[in-house]
Amino acid sequence: MVESIINLTKQDCLYFLGDYIDRGPDSKGVIDYILELKEKGYNLRCLLGNHEDMLLQSFSDSTYERMWLLNGGDTSLKSFGVSTIHEIDEKYVSFFKELELYIVLDNYILVHAGLDFKSANIFSGKDVLVWTRYSEVDPLRTGNRIVVHGHTPMDQERILSKLDSSHENFEINIDGGCVYALSARKYGYLCCLLLETKEIFFSENLELQ
Repeated sequence: MVESIINLTKQDCLYFLGDYIDRGPDSKGVIDYILELKEKGYNLRCLLGNHEDMLLQSFSDSTYERMWLLNGGDTSLKSFGVSTIHEIDEKYVSFFKELELYIVLDNYILVHAGLDFKSANIFSGKDVLVWTRYSEVDPLRTGNRIVVHGHTPMDQERILSKLDSSHENFEINIDGGCVYALSARKYGYLCCLLLETKEIFFSENLELQ
C-alpha cells in the first residue's frame, strides 16, 4: 500500500488509524516498518487503536491481559520473540505509549473508532475514541469536519457508500477488514483515503490468499 499505491514522499503526511498489532503474523515487523519510515524522515502520525490500548492496559491489569491474549496478543508476543508482555523491548513500548488519541485537521477529525457525542467534550473518553461502534456524527460539534475512522470492518461497497454520503453524514469508515481475507463478506482489504480529493484506494490482503 505505502510503496506501490500511495507512493509516499517526504512532502506527504501519512496518518495511521491504529491496530498495528494482533491482526497479522508479524506485528513487530509492522512497527519496525513505521519506525524505519520515521527515522528516514517521512512525516507520519499514528493513532492509538483498541489493540494497542489492550496491550498497554495489560501491563497493570490481568483482566485486560487475558482479553488481549485472546484477541491476538499471543500472536504479537510470538512476533516479538518473547513469552510475556514485560519482555517486549522498551522502544516498542515507548511507541505504543506515544500514540495519539485523535487528530484535528482543517476539514477532518481522525480517530480510531469514533467520538463521544454524549459527553460535553467529544474527545474526553479514551474508551469511546478507541472502542465505540456508534458513529452518528453531530457536525455542529465537529465544526463541520468529517470524522475518518476505522475499527468497525466494512466491505468495499459500504465503504464507498459512506464516502459518497460523507457530505451529509460527516463520517467515513475506512476499515476494510483486512484480517478477514477469507471471509465470505467481502472483507480482506487495507484501505487508504487521500484527504485532499476524497479518493479511496484498496489493497488486498496478500498473506491470507
